[in-house]
This record gives sequence, C-alpha cells and structure tokens, in this order.
Amino acid sequence: MSIWLDKKYINLISGQLPRFAWKSDTVANCRCVICGDSEKSRTKARGYFFLNKQTYLYKCHDCGVALPFGAFLQRHSRALFNEYVMERFQEQGNTPRPYPAVSIPPPTRTLVVHSDMHQLSSADLPADMLGIADYVVERKLPKSALAKLYGTTRAHSFLTPLVGDKAERVKDGLPYLVIPLRFTDGEWYGAQFRLLTRKEYITFRWGHDQLRVFGLDALDTTQHVYVVEGPLDSLCLPNAIAMCGSDLCGGLDTLTRSDIDLTKCTLIWDNEPRNSQITSFVARAVKGGKSVVIWPDGLPKDLNDMYAGGYSVSSLVNAHTYQGLGAELELQRWRK
Repeated sequence: MSIWLDKKYINLISGQLPRFAWKSDTVANCRCVICGDSEKSRTKARGYFFLNKQTYLYKCHDCGVALPFGAFLQRHSRALFNEYVMERFQEQGNTPRPYPAVSIPPPTRTLVVHSDMHQLSSADLPADMLGIADYVVERKLPKSALAKLYGTTRAHSFLTPLVGDKAERVKDGLPYLVIPLRFTDGEWYGAQFRLLTRKEYITFRWGHDQLRVFGLDALDTTQHVYVVEGPLDSLCLPNAIAMCGSDLCGGLDTLTRSDIDLTKCTLIWDNEPRNSQITSFVARAVKGGKSVVIWPDGLPKDLNDMYAGGYSVSSLVNAHTYQGLGAELELQRWRK
C-alpha cells in the first residue's frame, strides 16, 4: 500500500483530531479520540500515527489501543474510509472491495497440551499443583471454574516451542496459574500466565496476532452474551467472555465472524468510577447506544469480588443494565 495514500487520509482526518500535529515526516500526534485521553490535562496528546514498513499504524499510549490506519479510519469516519478503500484499490488497478475485517480464522492444527499442563479440576492433581488450585478456591469462584483453568511449573518449556524467545518472560520451577485462550472449537491460540507470588498476568499468543478473548469455546451465540474485562470475572456469569483488558468495544471489533449480535450483548466494566480510562470507555459505549452495566454505590471493584462477597452477580447485572438516555443519566451519577 502507498505510504502517500495513508498520509493523505491522515491529513484529511486531522481536522477532527484534537491537538493534531506532525512531529516528523513519518510521525503524527494527537489526543486519542478512542479513549478521550487525559481528563485532567487538555494538553496531553498520547495518540500517535507512525510508519511501520509500508503502512501507517495508530497507537495510543494511554488506553493502549493499536490499529492499522485503515482500521482506525473505519472506526472514526465511515465516509472517509469508503473513499480511502476506493482510492486504494483504484491505485492498485483492482476492483474495490470491503476492507478486510479482523476475524477468527479456522484452525490449521490442534495444539496438544503439554504433559506438564494440569487441569485444576483433575482428581489426580500432582502435589505441586495443589497450591494453584487452592488459590482459585480462595478466590471463591464458582466450583465450575477449576475445569476451565490450568496450572504448571514448566511454563518456559511449554511456551518455548510456541513463542520462541518470548518465553524468557516466564521460568520453569515456579507455580503459574494458566488461563487458556481458545478458539470456538477449543483449540488453544494463547494463554495468560499468572505467577502466584505476583499480581501480574502475562499474555502469550501463537495462533492469532490480534485476538485476545477468553471463553469463546463455551460461548452460546444464540443467547444473551456478557462481555467483561477479566477472565476470572467472566467465570462468575453465565455465557460470558472476557477481553483480557478494558477496551471491550475494541475487543468486539475482532469478533466479526463469531456471530455475536451486539443487540444481545451487555458490556460490563469494573466498578472503577475514578478511573478515567474506564469511564471514557463506558462513555463511548453509551454514546454508541450499547447496553452497559453501571454500578450502584457501595459495591466491590469487580465481579469476582462481588461473587466472593455473597452477591448474586446475575441479579446485580440485570438490575443495573442501561441503554440510551437511562445510561447517560446513570453514567453522570456513577463517574467521579
């Protein structure tokens, strides 16, 4: 794709981007229009367009979103995007066609789970896995959670054939909780690893560069779908998926072939009304007419804490789901 074409459309959309400026011949900067950037400082601008090989990418250093320029344009201006697609294919001498959406590809192989990767619900769980299972039990998750989670003390050996040098981030001989990321057919395309002595989750992917969704293998797309941030939180609701992060709308954009109908989908962020990134994501979803949960005062931070505290999570979610004007009013009350 021509670099000049990307730059042309970056300049065309620049008037819609607050504090837009070219920092060099190949780098442009603006306030992020996806997360809203900083609410405390109107001068901060943490969105960047930059050249990568033969195309431009967009990345925000506040919300962490990273997109090819074409995908950014598609989200921000449908009219300009249609012109961009037309001109791109005219330049290449091809018949215009829709910009390819990120989709879940059919699996090309079946991953054989490493012999030292242990399902935590196993009746003959090795002694060195008991501490990991105890951690899950102490989180007071539903009993069914153990069957969806794994443990290992050989994380480096498991990952090295799959991700190469990236496996250096984990070590053998240490206990890790393993949260598998699976396609709809159950094939692993990645996993999150949590060392029990730390609160950090490390995500590895080897079957898909952009998808990072937990729970696809158990999802019933004919029923109402709940979309949450964290995998462990998703285990506290029926028919829920987790985006492994707070950009729930962005995560849904990667599921264009998963038959998720947004009219049957409720977005559920953590109860963090003082977190400007979270409130920006919620505000964007409300503005887009999405069905969202906006929490009442006095509740714990996330679904796992609510479930552990004895709350009926499903009842809370159903009672505090809003859309349209009702969501706008509740958002004004909730955000601090």
